[in-house]
Amino acid sequence: MPGEDCAAMEGEGGSKRPEWIAPPQQMKRLAPMVANTLTGNKVEFIPKDGNTVRWYICGPTVYDSSHLGHARTYVAFDVVRRILENFFGYDIFCVMNVTDVDDKIIIRARRNYLLKQYKETKPSLDQVLVRAKAEVEKAVARYNAKVDKLKADIEKETQSGKVKGLKEELDATHYKHGLTEKQAVYVAEAEKGAISDPNVLLDKAADLISSSLDEEKKEEVTDPQIFRAHAAYYEKEYIEDMNTLGVRMPDVLTRVTEFMPEIVKYIEKIIANDFAYEAQGSVYFDIRKFCDSHGYRKLSWSEASVAAALAEGEGALSSSEGKRSDADFALWKKSKAGEPSWDSPWGGGRPGWHIECSVMASEMLGDTLDIHGGGIDLCFPHHDNELAQAEAYYGHQQWVNYFLHSGHLYIGSQKMSKSLKNFFTIREILKGGSEMKLSEEESITLPPYTARQLRILFMMHQWDQPMYFSK
Repeated sequence: MPGEDCAAMEGEGGSKRPEWIAPPQQMKRLAPMVANTLTGNKVEFIPKDGNTVRWYICGPTVYDSSHLGHARTYVAFDVVRRILENFFGYDIFCVMNVTDVDDKIIIRARRNYLLKQYKETKPSLDQVLVRAKAEVEKAVARYNAKVDKLKADIEKETQSGKVKGLKEELDATHYKHGLTEKQAVYVAEAEKGAISDPNVLLDKAADLISSSLDEEKKEEVTDPQIFRAHAAYYEKEYIEDMNTLGVRMPDVLTRVTEFMPEIVKYIEKIIANDFAYEAQGSVYFDIRKFCDSHGYRKLSWSEASVAAALAEGEGALSSSEGKRSDADFALWKKSKAGEPSWDSPWGGGRPGWHIECSVMASEMLGDTLDIHGGGIDLCFPHHDNELAQAEAYYGHQQWVNYFLHSGHLYIGSQKMSKSLKNFFTIREILKGGSEMKLSEEESITLPPYTARQLRILFMMHQWDQPMYFSK
């Protein structure tokens, strides 16, 4: 609640759900009840302006192929949108973004480019082996250090919610390292002579090699088109996938790179309103200051452990230099060599992840959104921070009236995730099914589906609840 000491900003769950303000009834009509994450239950849907509905959907971060989790989310919102329009008769103006600049895009584009260049030099098998073996050693050292720290944190932690979060992070760490071990097997085979072609090893151990090259040569990647071309490729693939699944495109599709002047002005106003500060070329949102007058973590208020999610939201390339609090998050990031950059009053840089949606949604839909939608995994930090930024910008207490979140899609016991690489792409399922080994004990095989079968499959499950693919 406004004015309260925000314990939630330090990573502890709050004891009370922040207040939600119900929109006033404008007209008498048949109205649906919607599952609103801001209230935790179903409430009557009342648009701000009569029959007009302003709806913003968080779109994809286009650094890799779209997977079944994306399919489930966007099919779900497509069905909800059609019901609201075709049955209830609402006039919906739907806006969706594409995140086309992001730490994940930068890293993936840069590594792919450097690996392609390296292949063109025609390295010998011995040269590839030396590089791959050194990267395996580094990866094992990082893994062991992280596992030791997580186990120590679990041992000393007393709050059950935080213990749960730490254990989930430990499981994810084990799984990610398993992917490294698979590539290390190919490195060992090459050492024994079972692989003699350097190009085969380059393909089998691509992540290891590209990581090594990135660490060594990242500052040499200066052409912004490298990053834009990577994002454009996967944006095109995403749109084709949605068309195949029968998902209607939004009325307006926005891209972060097309809104840089608006993003800079938006941040300037948040600074002028005294809710953000500049530090060494970056700009951070001041959580403590915001909590003096606003409610924070409206969507994740009860979550006990959010530190890992906060760090992931800041991005792998982020720096915390000059931050007043660990809970503060970046509105503008100072760019380093090897990263795309745009001019700003604070120097060359790029937007933080969360600010892009606050700006583009505000530009297209104004100071109040009827509906904001996205996957449940975006609640914190992305959507909570979107709300905070917009409310700091406009000076009011409620920017979104209804937040709709689609449920997680699980593969076995794991949430499907690009970062974990435990995902089935939409294309591989439509083309012929696929198999994935999750552990020594568990593997998942999905048969081929048609686009219509996938839609029906998703519609058979409650759209805002978890869905499980298992053996």
